[in-house]
Amino acid sequence: MSGMSNFRITTNGLYRNYRNNLYKNNKSLTDAMTTVQTSRKFNTYAEDPAEASKAWRLRRSYWRTGDQIDNTNFAISKYESAYTAMGAIVDGDSGNGQYGLNGVLEAIRANTDTAGAGRSTLGMELIETAKNIVSVMNTKYGDDFVFAGADGENIPFEWKTGTDGKARLYYRDVNVAIEKPADFADFKLDVAQPEYGNQSFLDHYKLTSVALGDAYDSTKTDLESAYLDKPLTAEEYLASNPGGNYANYKAQYVADYKAKLSAQNATPSSTKVLIELDNAASGSDDDIFDEAQKVYDKLSPFWNYAEEYGKRNGVIYREGFEQYQKLQDMADEATYLDIGIGMKESARGEIVTGSAFNTSISGLNFLGFGRDQNLAVIVRELGEIYAAADPDTGAFANGETDQQRADELINKLHDAVGYSQGQHTKLDADAKYLRTNLAQLETNKAELDQQICNAEDMDMAEAITQMTWAQYCYNAALRIGTNILSQSLIDYMS
Repeated sequence: MSGMSNFRITTNGLYRNYRNNLYKNNKSLTDAMTTVQTSRKFNTYAEDPAEASKAWRLRRSYWRTGDQIDNTNFAISKYESAYTAMGAIVDGDSGNGQYGLNGVLEAIRANTDTAGAGRSTLGMELIETAKNIVSVMNTKYGDDFVFAGADGENIPFEWKTGTDGKARLYYRDVNVAIEKPADFADFKLDVAQPEYGNQSFLDHYKLTSVALGDAYDSTKTDLESAYLDKPLTAEEYLASNPGGNYANYKAQYVADYKAKLSAQNATPSSTKVLIELDNAASGSDDDIFDEAQKVYDKLSPFWNYAEEYGKRNGVIYREGFEQYQKLQDMADEATYLDIGIGMKESARGEIVTGSAFNTSISGLNFLGFGRDQNLAVIVRELGEIYAAADPDTGAFANGETDQQRADELINKLHDAVGYSQGQHTKLDADAKYLRTNLAQLETNKAELDQQICNAEDMDMAEAITQMTWAQYCYNAALRIGTNILSQSLIDYMS
């Protein structure tokens, strides 16, 4: 038959094709069975790169949300612990004989009898109340102190008795009752002066209260070791030096000033002479002397204040400035946690405020700090004044001085109580905010879990159907094999 082509199927080719098809059917069956066993749409990234990438992103969000839930639960527990502790201070605990803040005020208000016989007893109770307040503020959550700010490992508050026998309260080794130092601005010094053009007095001489405090000590003698004494007018000089030579005095003053200024320039690390007059090098001696008088007239109010500051606080102005700054820094400390509100860092590597939750709780922000600002200190000092009163008559130990101080402290106490109560309320508001945030995170986690299921999980009805079809195909392939495979010698040996 012309026009028709013939082809021959070899036995080896038939076997080879059969084996390939059998392997494919076997793999399909194996894959189908694995799908049924794992209930997953894919078991390797290569099976479905698009869906695998999507699932990985979803799981990453799911894990991060889980961490944020853990962080939020930690913050809630810590804030609720702080709220409970502050509640013991605000509301009191009658079971332990501890006054609440309102109870303290009521007890003081009730002590109005003429004789004041209960004043001494009230004083002892107030001292114990102050100790109790500090004890509560040293509450722990887990291994950390709740009100210790960013240093949860060390006890925050501690009473220490000084050499004068008075108890002082310290927060992480800094006296909480240190007075906030006044700055130059408080003395109306940092204002534009006609003789300095558009510059202020401070800008002109590049003076700062801290730098001035570095050379200041509580005695005038120490002050003069760093500065020249105030230049005297002719009248002042002759009043203290009758018959003296004022011209020689002026010349010696300028010579001493130039020597101090020269020593400063030669050794920058030495104590600075802060009054660097512009005309010290080229101006006349009279110009230098007149300018020095202007400067000392400006600085005198500050020096007088610094001397009084040292007497009130027991530390020199510079040390007071540094200690108060430490208190302010500890009150402003932050320990941020990611609670799912978009935690982000600035270009300088700092956490952007508002993008994370600050879990640092400083006791300074709840009891206050500064002179006559700390609740526990006010209560204790008032208690000590009352306790020292005559137990029979209630007469104050130091008469009118103690009476005036007690009245002053009572007024301060009202402000301190109101402040602490406000901080207690803020704790409750923060805890409620955290709980609302927790609910939202848990909702997000549930939604992410559903999306992960949609992306990864296989419909079991469909998977079983596919496995059944794969099993059918594989069995069919086996049956075909029995028909096309040649019988071997073994088949005839039965």
